[in-house]
Amino acid sequence: MRNLLLNMLILITGSIAYAQSTSIDILHMLEDDAGWEFRERYEDGRELWRKELEELDLFAVEVSKTVSYSPELIINILEDIEQYNEILTYDGTIECRLIERHDEGIAGYQYYRMPLMKNRYIVFEMHPAYTDSLGRIRHTWTLLSDPEPYREILEEWHGNEDPVLIPAGAGTWLFEQQDDGMWNVAYRLYMNPGGWIPGFLVNRASQHGITTLFEDVLIEAQRRTEAMEIEGWENYSVTRD
Repeated sequence: MRNLLLNMLILITGSIAYAQSTSIDILHMLEDDAGWEFRERYEDGRELWRKELEELDLFAVEVSKTVSYSPELIINILEDIEQYNEILTYDGTIECRLIERHDEGIAGYQYYRMPLMKNRYIVFEMHPAYTDSLGRIRHTWTLLSDPEPYREILEEWHGNEDPVLIPAGAGTWLFEQQDDGMWNVAYRLYMNPGGWIPGFLVNRASQHGITTLFEDVLIEAQRRTEAMEIEGWENYSVTRD
């Protein structure tokens, strides 16, 4: 089974916030450009960064790359929750479902099959994209600490099982256009599945997992670009060979 610890910690994976940090607190810390430390550059141009967040005992992570894909294309992929199980390489360890689309964004659900501990789940709100004060496009999500509005559907999905809710966490995608028309795309998140897993393993898994997720999204962007150029969007399929 591929990267089991990694797969439970990607795209919209939650984090348990220590002290009194909420998902919104975490998001604000992620959006702050200060304090990010360069860690690694990959052969394909991806760069890995990390940051210590105040009062939280794990690192936030960022992966970035300059690409030709538009923010609109990548955001369409991020909001295509119904296709996550096809687009992302979860290998059956994570189940993704759309709860609803509403005026303020998208509500979604992920269920994590955990080794040697109780399974986890998250309920997230994906917020509409916006342009910040520096002209960069941002697309964010936060976890719900109290998914009461969706209690009935969660009880139906969980059946007799009682998985653990991961109550706090956040992520942000950042798109900044370069002078040559290319886009620098960055994804930042803080994650912690809780339980007995040592912090150094979670940090290592999160660094590897976020780069895998980022690669999956860019691969899908390339697939959709080729499909639109060759077949037309109406004939496009995400089904993998």
